[in-house]
Amino acid sequence: MNPQAKRMPELRPEMLSGRGLAAARRMRVRVTPDGAVERTDAAGCVLPVAGPGEVSRILLVGEADSRRLLAVRRFTGPLLVLLGQDGTPLLALTLLDWSPPVWSTGAEWMEVVGVHALARALDRPLEPAESPDLPRLADVKQVLLSPRPPRPWPGRAAVWLCGLALIFGFACLPTLGDPDGVPFVLVAELLVGPIIFSGARARAEALGTGTPPDADGRVVIRPRVERAVHRGLAVAELHIGPSDVVLAVRGQEVWLPGPATGGVTAVVIEPVVVRLVDNAGREYASLATELWAPTHSDREEMARDLRHAGLAVLEAPVSARELVLVGALHEGAIRPWTLASPEERGEISYSVSWLSGVAACLAVIGALGALTWSVPIGLLLLGVSGTVLGLRVHDMVRIALDDRRATRKIVPTAAVRR
Repeated sequence: MNPQAKRMPELRPEMLSGRGLAAARRMRVRVTPDGAVERTDAAGCVLPVAGPGEVSRILLVGEADSRRLLAVRRFTGPLLVLLGQDGTPLLALTLLDWSPPVWSTGAEWMEVVGVHALARALDRPLEPAESPDLPRLADVKQVLLSPRPPRPWPGRAAVWLCGLALIFGFACLPTLGDPDGVPFVLVAELLVGPIIFSGARARAEALGTGTPPDADGRVVIRPRVERAVHRGLAVAELHIGPSDVVLAVRGQEVWLPGPATGGVTAVVIEPVVVRLVDNAGREYASLATELWAPTHSDREEMARDLRHAGLAVLEAPVSARELVLVGALHEGAIRPWTLASPEERGEISYSVSWLSGVAACLAVIGALGALTWSVPIGLLLLGVSGTVLGLRVHDMVRIALDDRRATRKIVPTAAVRR
């Protein structure tokens, strides 16, 4: 371990997959040496947040107030807010979206996330938000930065549009074979078609993003288990570099700070758990020893590889816990697609996916009915509605095949490369 390395004032996204991989690899929030705050977006562009000395306060909003301010139902955890000199919010972060896959709480968790390092770099105390602070945070959602990708167009309105498409789709059924049903079919197609095309584009983006990433000079360690395991685990990789320690498993990635940035500096290899820790023994991730180093000789070989990569190896456990949070060897098949959020999968929601598919089916039925009184018009409607439905079916089949491939059992090829 390098006792001189201090944690850089930088926050990194949580474990992400699919459309969120670009954010996991490039999105950051950091404090520069001169005290300015900047962020890097998913495309790698550096954007200013606040100049030197512009941050007057750092507030930590509790989970209940955070959910109310952000108007969300899901568990958000605490909300970190940077306030300007005039008291207006400059940046807000839901810390669970910027947390490594760890099971810790309180000050230890805040150190691992990087909140305390950020506060020290800004020379501002971390203050719990109190009742008088909440009114000025009413519009905090406007400056909320989330690493999760946005929902595909048209967002939440898709549920209502799909509902309208279903109404018009069912309305065309009593008029099958009658010209009066054509307007209903057209409206259903116009409502649901753009939603399915937008979703298909987002899902293609999610399925087309490759993982694990390129080594880029980092030492790569792979699982050493000799029996067949699900492909999502068999192709897992742990990349170790000076600035980044990258864990890729089941189609997900998390980029942890490396030894040169005061993050992961050592690894504790225990009989059940392999822990990635910093100088103070704070845990950043826990892996299954059964997957990465199941035998004593495997553990010795892994220890040599880790030392070669620049990490210290500690044999004494730092914790009595045996909880594995990443890549545990479950006997059941865990489909990578189910681990991702709807935004990462390129979905608006499960309900929109099914509603749009049903609406497209009804449009096809209406188009078939139009063939009985006008072949040209029926063929035109059938071509449009069939294309829309075919695209939705293609997406479903592609996702199913991708999940089936990921859950097929293979024997990993243990290797270390640069």
